[in-house]
Amino acid sequence: MKHFQKKRGDRHLALIGHREIEETKRELARAILAEGENESAARILEVLKTYKLKPGPVPKLAVRKGDKRDCRDMIVIRLGDEDEESTGIPAAGWSDPNDCPEARAKLDAYEERERFRFRARTAGYEDIRCSEVLMRYLELIDPANLGKEALELREKITKEMNEASPWVYFRKCQDAADQLIEFLKSRPLGKVTPRLGKDYKDYKKKRPKRKGGKDENGKMIASLRDRSINAHLSVLVGSFEWFVDEFNPPRRIHIDMPPIEDEAGEPICLTWEEVQRVILWCLGFVWIKGEGFAREWRLVRGELKLAFRRLPYGDYKDRLCLIRFILIYFLTGTRFSAILALGWEPRNDRGWIEISSCWIFRNGRKSKRHKRKPREAGQMLPLARRMFACWHARDVGRRASKSWNCADGGKLDYVVHDGAGNPIKLHVMKTLVRAAFDAVEIETSAHKSKHGGVSTFHEAGFALHSISFFFGTTEKTIDGSYRRLRRAENLGYYPGDAGERLPAPADRLRLPPPNPETLTFGKLVNPRGLNPPIRRTLPGPKPDAAAFEPAA
Repeated sequence: MKHFQKKRGDRHLALIGHREIEETKRELARAILAEGENESAARILEVLKTYKLKPGPVPKLAVRKGDKRDCRDMIVIRLGDEDEESTGIPAAGWSDPNDCPEARAKLDAYEERERFRFRARTAGYEDIRCSEVLMRYLELIDPANLGKEALELREKITKEMNEASPWVYFRKCQDAADQLIEFLKSRPLGKVTPRLGKDYKDYKKKRPKRKGGKDENGKMIASLRDRSINAHLSVLVGSFEWFVDEFNPPRRIHIDMPPIEDEAGEPICLTWEEVQRVILWCLGFVWIKGEGFAREWRLVRGELKLAFRRLPYGDYKDRLCLIRFILIYFLTGTRFSAILALGWEPRNDRGWIEISSCWIFRNGRKSKRHKRKPREAGQMLPLARRMFACWHARDVGRRASKSWNCADGGKLDYVVHDGAGNPIKLHVMKTLVRAAFDAVEIETSAHKSKHGGVSTFHEAGFALHSISFFFGTTEKTIDGSYRRLRRAENLGYYPGDAGERLPAPADRLRLPPPNPETLTFGKLVNPRGLNPPIRRTLPGPKPDAAAFEPAA
């Protein structure tokens, strides 16, 4: 039988005054770095070596003779007798490696990194400015600093991993860093607290957008959204995580991300009644602000009838393309720019609607993918397929009648077009959406159409996992963005605002899942028959029929 004896702890104590000596050395190193801020990194490393504050030899350039692995003589950065780092520069033609400007630049960069590393690990990381960490992080992720082969490999990997191009990510990080530095100014890491995220949010909420100010009407442009602010802070958090992993400072740097809150007065989603308003406005019906769609008395077959007022065709024909756009957004959840690029036939560069299989492909075969917004292909509801089939048949008829005047002779196939086969430019559609929403008093963005579609599908009885399939969105995203719908799905009814636990009324119970094959458009958008009618103006006094008769 074996007996194990507990290992005794180390009873050795530190030397008397050891902590004071180390603290004094640290303060001396901080003073040397502060005074030599404008000095070269090589000079500072020599001074630190003289005072025995930084162990190890001073780096210098040397020539490494060729061996079996590499027959060429190479210029290296020598760190002692054995340690070295290659510069990748052949030594051919250089008797003294210090005469090579490229090798000298490599040595200067290495010495600067060593000075920064010593400062972060030993001599007071608290004095390092946050802006300096951000700029070094941007330099690390800048695709321009990669070689041609490395950049091509990065592009290939991002496409295979369903991520955006590294250039797209870098430009977003660059813009976020500019706005963060404007807020941080010269703040050092020692003054970073967990509430830095909340302070940045308060700072941005008090100011308009970076390129903002006042619009044409003198109205202040809105401040940044909460998600945009958190996207900026995620760049700062990424730079701090890189700094901690790379240089291992004595203290972790942590900030809390502020919660994302809905803006006051902003609707959660676009309702079907609001979508109807947009469609009717596109068809030329006149909306009176504060009242509804205008009505007037008309003489029809000798009888006075109250009818909606409508503009001539020439006044609203340019609006008709918005009808297809808003319905695709509402029924499939496809994003703004992807809708404008949709066609009727399979393509490599953009997405298409395949009526025969009842699928929508939001990306082309060789289009770039984005990890957070992958635009996955998804199946459509049969009712959407029937609607899109009617659109396609109409487009085929117009193309056959040669009434299209697009640039390539009518060969372009776009689902959303200007009525003659030509695609709609992004800025044109944005202007049209803004005009339509302002005309019918909808104070939200076009992307709320997707949220409205998800809520409408859920109200009709579809489960969230089915909705994620129809809308090309992952279940994780659905659960994160529609927590109220997930809660209603778990409870079996839609909870009230007060959060009572009493049995839900009959009009708040969840409906059973519908059969997609037999589901009609009316049952989808108004499954309970409780939707209010379209808002309209009050009828005026009924005029005399003789007033409508033509004069003799």
